[in-house]
Amino acid sequence: MEQIKRASVAVLMATYNGEKYLEKQMESILRQSWDDLVVVIRDDGSTDLTLSILKRFSDIDSRIVVLKNTNSKHGAYLNFWNLLSFAKENIEADYYFLSDQDDIWKTDKITESIEKIKQYSE
Repeated sequence: MEQIKRASVAVLMATYNGEKYLEKQMESILRQSWDDLVVVIRDDGSTDLTLSILKRFSDIDSRIVVLKNTNSKHGAYLNFWNLLSFAKENIEADYYFLSDQDDIWKTDKITESIEKIKQYSE
């Protein structure tokens, strides 16, 4: 896979059988006040409708990239580890956010987080 388009924020999400929560989580990320972002999702072999939901979102928003685990299931730890390894090689961003599939983000989560980071990094 070639390098993903540069964005100031990369959201990395691990999924596994998350159909119950995933749609609301995806909507909350896409409604962020900070819109210069890419969302990279790695699915760990879901057997429910997770991949269908992710495909629907990626079909309508080019900022969403879905990676499938082609090996055996690994669990949340290794799913995130593989996402981080992928990001290191393929994503150029200023900030990286990790997301569970069942989080719902407030509209200003990214903006407020970056403001805090900048405040404390000065």
